[in-house]
Amino acid sequence: MNEAKSIQQAVDNYRNLSKENAEALRAINARIQGFKCNRGVQRESERNTDGVLIFPWVEQSPLIQDFVSFMYENKLMVKFSWVEWQEGRDWYAIDDGAKYEKLDVEKALKLLTAVIRNDRFNEGALVRAFEDETFPKIIHKLIII
Repeated sequence: MNEAKSIQQAVDNYRNLSKENAEALRAINARIQGFKCNRGVQRESERNTDGVLIFPWVEQSPLIQDFVSFMYENKLMVKFSWVEWQEGRDWYAIDDGAKYEKLDVEKALKLLTAVIRNDRFNEGALVRAFEDETFPKIIHKLIII
C-alpha cells in the first residue's frame, strides 16, 4: 500500500469508528486529560535471574499503553515515512498554542503515529510527549474534529 492510500485508510478508519470505539476513544481521552501523575518511570540497568543485562528503559503508564493499543487495534497508525516528515518536525517546533486549532484528522493521526513509532527508537519519547502536554492536546483536538 502506498503512502497516500495508507493515510487515507487511517483517516477513513477514524471517521468510521464504531459507536463503541468512538466512545472508548472519548473515555481514553477523558482519562488522559485528567491524568496529572507521572506517565512513565525510568528504569535503570539491571540483571535478570539468568545474569543477562537489561538496558535502561522507560516503563509507560497503563494509560499510555491503552492509548497505543487503541491506535493499533483500530488501524489508526499511518504507514508513512515519518522519519523524513519535516512538516511534523516543523509543527512540533512552533511555540504557539494556536497550532492545535489548525490540526485536521490526517495531520493529527500522522503526528500521533510519528511519536509512537519514534518511541521504539528513542526510548521515552512517547512519555515525554504526554508529559509536556503535546500528546494530550493532539488527542483532544482529534476527538473534537
